[in-house]
Amino acid sequence: MTTAIIEYPEMLGIGIDESTAILVDVPKIKVIGDSQVIVISNPTKSKKRYKEKIGAEGLQLDILPEAVFNIDN
Repeated sequence: MTTAIIEYPEMLGIGIDESTAILVDVPKIKVIGDSQVIVISNPTKSKKRYKEKIGAEGLQLDILPEAVFNIDN
């Protein structure tokens, strides 16, 4: 998921744990269930390459427990 966010910085990466779900009503998401949701973004559009490896600086990682969050960047 991290590589996808580096390659497509206009997108959000959303990882949803087992027994957990999100309800999307843009620009808000509601996390429900037993665990949490991880959201990764690349607000600076950082992308670095070294030979065949890809990297980035300034990625944002949010770990969201059961609650309502605004996903506007």
